[in-house]
Amino acid sequence: MKPVVSLYQASLVDFLSSDENSIIGSLTAAATGVDAAQLDAWQIQIGFLKQSLASIARPAHIYFEFFIPRMGKRADVVLLIEGTIV
Repeated sequence: MKPVVSLYQASLVDFLSSDENSIIGSLTAAATGVDAAQLDAWQIQIGFLKQSLASIARPAHIYFEFFIPRMGKRADVVLLIEGTIV
């Protein structure tokens, strides 16, 4: 079985073209014990990132709730653009 890297991941093109509610649905389905504050945070992040990243014309991939190996923690959002981690 492949280890879970993040709760949601997609190419930037797919992320930008996806409905915000379907992204939140994917995150919620993959997470455990999601409260209202987390849902609000995801909604704000998704809206902000869709606006901010719309002009990126290079290949990129986005990860929400990215698991950091050996630290046991998660980054809210990781963006990988042509080998550069943001």
